[in-house]
Amino acid sequence: MKIKGKKKVETIVFNIVKPFGIKTVRMRSDFVYNTENERVTFTVPIFGELEKYHCEWINARYNVDLSDPLIYWFFSLLHEVGHHQTMIELTDEDLEFEDFMRELIHINYADQDDSFESSDVYFSLPAEILATEWALNYMENNWEWVNKNLKLIAKTFNHFYNRNRR
Repeated sequence: MKIKGKKKVETIVFNIVKPFGIKTVRMRSDFVYNTENERVTFTVPIFGELEKYHCEWINARYNVDLSDPLIYWFFSLLHEVGHHQTMIELTDEDLEFEDFMRELIHINYADQDDSFESSDVYFSLPAEILATEWALNYMENNWEWVNKNLKLIAKTFNHFYNRNRR
């Protein structure tokens, strides 16, 4: 089955993140920022156990409630933009530590799907903390812009889902 409207969703998301210097976006299976081509990949709004756990982790650490699936999706998008905005703050030593820790996480938790122990370690990596804090601060200080774009994203995904019903 061909996915209908994917390009339109990508265009709308790109228009949201373009002012931050993001060069391209793609709808994929996860949120990722690629430093080499300044691309953000994003997924459709999904709110499974790992996402719920991440919201609990954020709420415990920052006292911010992101438990609404669409707000969490938007936070996740801005988190990837946050990587783009904050990468310059990371030293070579930070990046070396990140690579080492990511490899350890992969080795030690590869056979465990959605391990919350590995998630705690991952969420606490320096680059992840910087991107999370950037996204939370941006959302808090630009709530009118966030709210406008949340409405646009809700409308966009509703249209996308309706076009792809069987």
